[in-house]
Amino acid sequence: MISRELIQRGGSKLELTRAILEEGIDVPVPSSAWLYAGQALSSIRPAFERMRKPVILRGSHPNDYDGFVDVVPTTTGIQRFEQVEDAVRRAEERMRQDDVKIHCEDWGQPYSPEVHFLIQEEGSPVKGSMIRHPHDRTQMRIQWVDTSKSRMEQMRMWIHVLGYGGGLDDMSLVTSNMSKEEALEIIGVYETVEMSGLLDDGYSHQVEFGLDPLMFYQARPFKPFMETDEFRLPSLDCPHLSSFESFGLTPPDGVEIEFTIMSSDDLCREDPKHGSRGYGLILYGLYPMEDLTIPVGRRLGELAVYCSPCGGNGYLSHGNYKPMKKADVTLIATHLEGGGLASRSIADIMGPHYFENFRESRVFSNGRRAIIVPSKFM
Repeated sequence: MISRELIQRGGSKLELTRAILEEGIDVPVPSSAWLYAGQALSSIRPAFERMRKPVILRGSHPNDYDGFVDVVPTTTGIQRFEQVEDAVRRAEERMRQDDVKIHCEDWGQPYSPEVHFLIQEEGSPVKGSMIRHPHDRTQMRIQWVDTSKSRMEQMRMWIHVLGYGGGLDDMSLVTSNMSKEEALEIIGVYETVEMSGLLDDGYSHQVEFGLDPLMFYQARPFKPFMETDEFRLPSLDCPHLSSFESFGLTPPDGVEIEFTIMSSDDLCREDPKHGSRGYGLILYGLYPMEDLTIPVGRRLGELAVYCSPCGGNGYLSHGNYKPMKKADVTLIATHLEGGGLASRSIADIMGPHYFENFRESRVFSNGRRAIIVPSKFM
């Protein structure tokens, strides 16, 4: 397993890539060079000049293994070495700003403005993310998007790999535009890194990759593996929130949670109003093809339950991954239903009055499905 000493030396993006290359692990990695804080920029110029352009500069920080998501700047489209110098300077300035300090405090991580850099040839504009399900190791989740298309043209691609036993004959897919052979190739990169000895085998990891050509970009721990007996959830006629994709477990009789309810737009402007620990967050209203945005300095606090506005084919994007990583229990593709209501995705709801009964609720999650039930109906 990659040591904490190495992560402290250069951050997980840099050190995992360096270890894969230096140990000869058989996964595709873009042509790479690295620059440690305080190292002369001129030392990487020869490697930069040899790279196919454009080049990407990825900031790397010791905190990015356990929480930093979209905190350390990444600069794309670099053609000239002068642009590398500008990007390094901007990143160093960014890391000294107050919202980065707030983020570190909120995640219980030490603050340091020191930042390192991984310089790589840019791969395909098709970029993706994948996880092994933390409650069922036979299942994978893979999502990707073509960033070369305009926002309105982008079509999220996603796969739920079900019943995966290590080969084509054992694989079934819930998929969009991908064959079993292609899915197996992507999973092969994940498993090679997973079995390399570099990662903590007690955790499901999020792995980011590029497609066409297939390239490994980074890995970080998502959730600890926890087996579940998939207890039966209560069957209810009252209004409740229901999800067929959940992470995290509750006892079979559920847990009582006080919820903050706000729109995804509100979250861009203010912190959730919550107590000191153990609160829930219901986010509603997310337009089609819109990514959830959470500013760096937003305090999420002791988030226990996160009810995401994302559907089943977009929830591994950076904005949504951040509260998923922080929360003990996450509900995805959630619908408001029951009590004579027609089932309706919370992403389509644009008013908080639909959720007034949910401020005090009981949450049930068996690691596959989850429901949130207003306490007044229990």
